[in-house]
Amino acid sequence: MKKRYYDFLSLALTAVLYIFSVIRATIVPMHVPVGAWQLIFYAAGTVLFYSLISTKPGKAVFLTSAGLGACYAVFLVIRNGISNLSETFAPAAVLINVIIQVGTGYYDNTVSDTFLMVALVLYSLIVGLPVYLFLVRKFRFYKAFIPGLAFFMVVWGLNRDVDRLSFFIFATVAVICYIKHVYLMNLKRSRINDETVRDEIFVYFIPVAVITVLLAFLIPVSPKPIEWPWLDRKIYNLWWDMQRKLTVDRYDEFSLSETGFGNPSRLGGPVYANDIPVLRVEAPTRVYLRGAVYDVYTGTGWEKSGRDGENLSEDRVYDHTELSYGWKATATDLGIVSSEEYDEFLLNLKLPLKRDTLPAEEYVEFLKTRTRPKVLAKLFPEEKVAVQHLQVRTKTLFTPLKLFVPITGLPDGAYNLNETPEGIFMSDRRLRGGSSYYFSYLQPAYGMKELENYFNLSRPGLYSDFIEYLKKFINENGEMDGQVMQQLSGMLETYKELESYSEEVYHIYTRLPDEIPERVIKLAENITRSCTTTYAKVKSLEKYLRENYNYTLTPSYPPEDRDFVDYFLFDGKEGYCSYFASALCVMTRAAGIPSRYVEGFLLPEKPPAERFYNVTNRNAHAWVEVYLEGVGWVTFEPTPPMANAQNYYVNLREATTGSEGYVPGIFEEYEEDTNVPNIVIPDEKTEVSDTPAMTGKIVLIAVFALVLLIFLANLLFIFFRGIILRLIPSRKKVQVLYRMIISYLSQAGSTIQPGQTAKEFATAVDRRYNFKSMNMSEMTELYYGVRFGLRDVDKETVKRIFSFASEVKKETGRSMYFAKKVLIRYILFKG
Repeated sequence: MKKRYYDFLSLALTAVLYIFSVIRATIVPMHVPVGAWQLIFYAAGTVLFYSLISTKPGKAVFLTSAGLGACYAVFLVIRNGISNLSETFAPAAVLINVIIQVGTGYYDNTVSDTFLMVALVLYSLIVGLPVYLFLVRKFRFYKAFIPGLAFFMVVWGLNRDVDRLSFFIFATVAVICYIKHVYLMNLKRSRINDETVRDEIFVYFIPVAVITVLLAFLIPVSPKPIEWPWLDRKIYNLWWDMQRKLTVDRYDEFSLSETGFGNPSRLGGPVYANDIPVLRVEAPTRVYLRGAVYDVYTGTGWEKSGRDGENLSEDRVYDHTELSYGWKATATDLGIVSSEEYDEFLLNLKLPLKRDTLPAEEYVEFLKTRTRPKVLAKLFPEEKVAVQHLQVRTKTLFTPLKLFVPITGLPDGAYNLNETPEGIFMSDRRLRGGSSYYFSYLQPAYGMKELENYFNLSRPGLYSDFIEYLKKFINENGEMDGQVMQQLSGMLETYKELESYSEEVYHIYTRLPDEIPERVIKLAENITRSCTTTYAKVKSLEKYLRENYNYTLTPSYPPEDRDFVDYFLFDGKEGYCSYFASALCVMTRAAGIPSRYVEGFLLPEKPPAERFYNVTNRNAHAWVEVYLEGVGWVTFEPTPPMANAQNYYVNLREATTGSEGYVPGIFEEYEEDTNVPNIVIPDEKTEVSDTPAMTGKIVLIAVFALVLLIFLANLLFIFFRGIILRLIPSRKKVQVLYRMIISYLSQAGSTIQPGQTAKEFATAVDRRYNFKSMNMSEMTELYYGVRFGLRDVDKETVKRIFSFASEVKKETGRSMYFAKKVLIRYILFKG
């Protein structure tokens, strides 16, 4: 007993150090706020936990708890329905995600302390299971340490670095255990009696191991990692192929945090994007597909104010309306021009002769027409886009800024679409994989000087001045036809609505927290001081960010007590799209210009096939939309690598011929009904089931869940069978245990041959196996004496038979293939 006690303690201590080294090597690169003493506590708790459940009372409690948990899970599935599995097990999914993040080296401070601690406990249990089984329960050196060595190799391959203390502890433990392994092997070969083994010598292996590790550390090595490009490429391709096939992103509302970026409400830290394909897009150029819009800057990130006005789609509708009517207000500053003169200004910046007024009839016609100048119409060409969802299940539809409704292509009646105030379209349920939808939109010709000329006509107070001018014109021409005056009055109301909308935009999208550092505001003022137009101010800020800050996917986290943008501008000075977009948005607001932070996808630089773009999570992006009065919302790109993403050139020099550009009358679209129509494209399949599609991953999960349930049911069967065996009479116990022993032997290939007697079979078994509790011949004699005679058995004999049955199960299990053993004993209820 004393020998076994020392042996268990020494192996348990070794296991604690082993588990500690693996956990520490995992979390050190992530800077997780967990101390070494806590990790030691987790490792020791893991060994203690497995030691307790190895006892019969502990096993009973564990299996009972597992059974109750499985029953509760089944109850939740029955109550909530199989179609709501994701919602039913949402907390478990979050916890599993955190465990995976911890295990793969990802951590940010958006993970709550509770989830982090629970994840570390579970991660410790996962790591500790093979360590306990092959180090403490059964000493198997290679099974225990080859996985550990592979783990440290993977960590080195991913990070090009390993925590040295962790690896030294692992190496020391490995050397100690290897010495014991060699010692036991020699002992087995020399057939020394077990009673002569002194496991206390295990302690004296430690200095030998430490000296060995230190000597290995002192040997000079090359600082360059081992390189094998062919194998690296094969492993990389295999890894991402598996990722693409098995990984599906599931979320209701899109945000960059769903693609490997940080949480928008708490920005900062490195990016862990992946190549999971989410969209396939057919488009004429690189389009910014919007997925989320944020209007409230908190100092640490962005949030949505949740504004709900009477007109839920006002931003998109008013944006198109400004394209129809706003240019006429901008023309006032040029001296009241005709559409032909407006074209000439956009093309060549040549101002017409200065005039205060046009002839009344000509000016009325100028105001009434619902067309745009020819050049302006060409600068906003109408294009079509098709979007297909791949490995993503979300309620969000990804669409550009200046979108026309309806959105078509989704099965009729299957999805109800709604639109947020910022123009983000949402379905009432998650779109299935393979769902496609189509729409038309206006693609501004960003990058063209003529469009910049148009943007430079915007200024604050534009509508207010134009309304005053229009009122004056109506008063001075009161003798005109009543119908004409009615049309002009209606036009005046339109501009009043645009003025009211503009005021609301300024109120919502120029807000900053009171705690914003003063130097951020002063920096924005200094950069824009020499600019004369709103557009020029934004471009100067955009240029400043592109030229003075570095782009990286691995920036440091900003201090918790610092403003995010302030830290980026004056200290960090490096980051990715969220950093640049947040900085531009805050600085434009500091300059009094309305802007908003937008997240979504930017199509790749070049499509692999004509007009078809394959979009992955790596294409997730953040940018800025700025409001220019008289123009509408305009996209700006402050992130340096994406500086040329907006360029979309069109031919303008043929604009002197042909008709002017007609603008659809969409302003009245939502006056009575705010539901977005969803039109079905002919020949599209419209059958949609509430049952999730049976993808390969779902089938794999279902099979795994079924096997797990069968495994748990088998363990419960073995547990209750043991209880029943102890309750039945002693004579019955002998018969049942004999049949169990015969079953175990047959599973390992020892079966009674035709014509062979029971005694002959027992003799053959005894020649094959060297059992210690008793031999098979003695067991056979007991069985036949109890079954066919009047022989009785005492408690001591029953105890020996139980020990013999356990020994037979263990020895026959060793001679079976692992897969066969699992199938027969843990799946087919023959354990």
